[in-house]
Amino acid sequence: MILYVISATLAPTRARSRTFRHGLALALCVVALFGCGPNADDLPPNEIAQIVVQRLPNNPLIIPTASESLGENINGPSVIRVPPWIDNPLGKYYMYFAHHVGQYIRLAYADSPAGPWTVYEPGTLWLDQASGFTHHIASPDVHVDHEQKQIRMYFHGPAKSRKGQWTGVAFSRDGLNFAASDQILGKFYFRVWYWNGAWYAIAKDWDSGWGELYRSETGLDGFERRGRFVHRVRHTAVILREHQLLLFYSRKGDSPERILVATVDLRPNWRLWEPSVPIEVLRPETDFEGARYPLKPSEYGGATGVNQVRDPFVLDDVGETYLYYSISGESGIAAAVLDIEMKPSLPSRSQHLDQAGHMF
Repeated sequence: MILYVISATLAPTRARSRTFRHGLALALCVVALFGCGPNADDLPPNEIAQIVVQRLPNNPLIIPTASESLGENINGPSVIRVPPWIDNPLGKYYMYFAHHVGQYIRLAYADSPAGPWTVYEPGTLWLDQASGFTHHIASPDVHVDHEQKQIRMYFHGPAKSRKGQWTGVAFSRDGLNFAASDQILGKFYFRVWYWNGAWYAIAKDWDSGWGELYRSETGLDGFERRGRFVHRVRHTAVILREHQLLLFYSRKGDSPERILVATVDLRPNWRLWEPSVPIEVLRPETDFEGARYPLKPSEYGGATGVNQVRDPFVLDDVGETYLYYSISGESGIAAAVLDIEMKPSLPSRSQHLDQAGHMF
């Protein structure tokens, strides 16, 4: 077990870990602020007071030896609690994940968010079922629609109708068998959330390397693109804490690539949303996470056997918050429990600016 205490009030340095050996290994690591893209002095403050990060003792959860069908590349977890309206589920929880250039979206099931996880060999959505896409599909972002009693999966792949990689959506009544729409929703690596009557997504622009912000009334079409939102981003994850969006992500070029979290005040108009200065959540510290490999800046694209953690996904479930992530680049999946303490709620940044007389 490895425990981190992360504070957003420390100086912009990272303290050296200290390891204690008493039963399970315990490490206390204090981490601090890192800028991204714009000057950190120009970004809003992070509204997280502290995060305690505790890796699961049974990590890693999914590795290539879990099934011969998986291959050596494993990445992009998305976990749901199976809704009660699905009859005879395989387990209480489904984890969807991918191969970087896979022909289908993988699935594992468990009766606890911590596992143990069992691979469902047939998989779920296959490339030949997504008629608007070619070469591969990956990056599942899966949501439970209780009103329609269906599972909604956003995924990405190279589109047949246009150059580059894009996002599509598929639907299922049982979480196993999906039917994909031909609709192209936006750029790739969609991470979607619902807020105040509309659906929002962060996607990646290949040319600029920025994560871009989108908005839709339905979450199924008509996504309006706002443009640049967070710099050098790879995959993202989101959870809500009242009016604050907690935006987890890793960045191309970091050494090592690691999981960060920023906060976004959602009270202003969405065109004014701005991620805060990020704080570090988790970096490779164990062999299975790639800590034994050399330190060097990460690059875009698939990678295994490297000193990197990637692809965060965060699940709020029955009072617990779980962070799932890809290990050693894209060599498997692990998880940690997060205890997140927010700062006291303050007026939004736009309210402060309005009171100061600035115009938007």
